[in-house]
Amino acid sequence: MRKFFLFLLFIIFVFCSFSYSIVLADNRQTVTVVYLERIGDTPFAKRVATTINIPVYENHTIKVADVAAKIGNCAYGVMCSYCDKYNYVVDGDYYLAEYHKSVYLNCITDDAHVEHYFLDVNNSYYDYYGQFVLGSVSLSSGDNNYSPVALASSHGGSSSDDGYFHSDDSNQGTSVLSILPASLYDYYLNLIHVKYPQLNGLYADEIYGYWGWVAIPHSNSINDILTSRVFSLPVTFDGVLDQIKYEESLSREAYESLMNDYNYSWYLTLWSEVLATFGAGTNKLADFFMFYGDGKTLKAFLAENGATNADDTQISSFSIAEDVINNVGDFFNEVLNGSDKIFMILGGVIGVIIVFFVLKAIFSLKLLSGKFKNGKDNDKKKK
Repeated sequence: MRKFFLFLLFIIFVFCSFSYSIVLADNRQTVTVVYLERIGDTPFAKRVATTINIPVYENHTIKVADVAAKIGNCAYGVMCSYCDKYNYVVDGDYYLAEYHKSVYLNCITDDAHVEHYFLDVNNSYYDYYGQFVLGSVSLSSGDNNYSPVALASSHGGSSSDDGYFHSDDSNQGTSVLSILPASLYDYYLNLIHVKYPQLNGLYADEIYGYWGWVAIPHSNSINDILTSRVFSLPVTFDGVLDQIKYEESLSREAYESLMNDYNYSWYLTLWSEVLATFGAGTNKLADFFMFYGDGKTLKAFLAENGATNADDTQISSFSIAEDVINNVGDFFNEVLNGSDKIFMILGGVIGVIIVFFVLKAIFSLKLLSGKFKNGKDNDKKKK
């Protein structure tokens, strides 16, 4: 009886193991996964498609750990972006890596008003900047015939405008959304190719990076006028590369929306518009910045107040005053440190002046003595 019981347990164990192996076998599928791979040592990446055999769960769900077991740690992320999810793309039947927002960027006005932006690496150059271009831009990607790799380099990625002043649907179609000139779009793409030859052969929809395009309003405050028109305080930044600045005039709605995003009060916004109306200020201007992250800095900043770090929120007038004080202090320090040289120079100048006056006095005496002698000779002749 005991032997029969043990034999029965053995049969049950074998049956369960066989059933489990069948379930595992049924759970595994050959799938295409698409992820980002860094391009050399550049701050950019390109999409790579590969076919692997891994478990697939309900609702087209796969695990990053299973992908990593096949392709390595590159399944978990690229540069400073982490990935913990692969989304199934129905149109193409592949799984696409989705990366977290990775770069925290502070934009600081000269009045020390701050707007926070969050950059990620999920969008190509074309995906990101194309949506802001004034007019239209060509994809320029050639004929990819929609192969799995071509699908990987097209627009399957998640695109988010969270944190931007034009993100909500109510602002769609305003001038601020189409204010990037197509010529600048083309110029910047060329600039990137010239600086990074490793990108040769890649089109605008194949280059992924931490793209940024932000606006900082002119508030027309006294501080703003001093900073931008009188002293021309330079823009400071960290964690962003090749930032290009240009100035554009906004519609009233776009300008008010932008001022609100930077937490300017309604009366300051109104004051700015009144100044613009009467010509004392400027006409609802904003500085636009086009840039990309360096691929390693997690907390970056771009500032018009002379900031030295992302948390520096003193108004620009203080920075200007501090620079003036420092420059004056440096001048007097140099004067004191070089006092010996200064006294030598002064002594030399004074010596030259003394010699000049001595020579002048001697020359004058000679003239007087000559005149006196001539006078005596003339008197003798008369007698």
